[in-house]
Amino acid sequence: LAIASACSMLAFQADAQEVSNNQNTTTKAEDKKKDAIPEVIVTATRQATSLLKTPVAVTALKAEDLLRANVKELLNLSGSIPNVQFGLSSADSGVLVSIRGVTSTNFTEIGDPAVGIHIDGIYSPRPQGSLALMFDLDQVEVLRGAQGTLFGRNSTAGVVNILPAKPEFKTNYGWSSLNLANYNGKEIRSVYNFGISDNFALRAAVMVDKRDGYIKQERDLSDRGVLLSDGNGGSSFT
Repeated sequence: LAIASACSMLAFQADAQEVSNNQNTTTKAEDKKKDAIPEVIVTATRQATSLLKTPVAVTALKAEDLLRANVKELLNLSGSIPNVQFGLSSADSGVLVSIRGVTSTNFTEIGDPAVGIHIDGIYSPRPQGSLALMFDLDQVEVLRGAQGTLFGRNSTAGVVNILPAKPEFKTNYGWSSLNLANYNGKEIRSVYNFGISDNFALRAAVMVDKRDGYIKQERDLSDRGVLLSDGNGGSSFT
């Protein structure tokens, strides 16, 4: 009986030691996972690579960051990307992008911008069309420095690469958001992804953004004069 009790005690101690070792291993794995740097995938070299292994100065903004910052156009990215400035041309309402101090102010039909804007890999030659492109995106990548080797001409200062969100296969999900602002501002965003099979999926995105004007204009009749009657059927203005 004493031998059996001793064997049971040794087996219990062995099981407890094994459980403790497993817990320690799990804890170390979780700590290591917490300390690991999240991997960011970019397409700066025309193929999906890790940001840490990409030999280009790239700033990547994920869809969650863009949605949290309520980014609706390129101008809303001002101040969030190093060495990059966004402005609006007063002449023709074109987006003026400057990277590392290099830019171009010629927005005419014969002008070549210094910063190329690409939407899903397609070059957008007119910066006037960049005022309403920031919705339902997967990622925005800003490449600093000349990128003519992979992105062609008009990228002397760099490239702004806008990547729209793509349909996902074999999964169904959706989300909606409502933002209220001053001047009676209302913004509604809704996205739904419907995966049908391994090779076919649909994605729908809707955005409605309305806001009242900043200036309330009223009729001013003070300079129109007052019509007076002279009592003899005539009238005059004062």
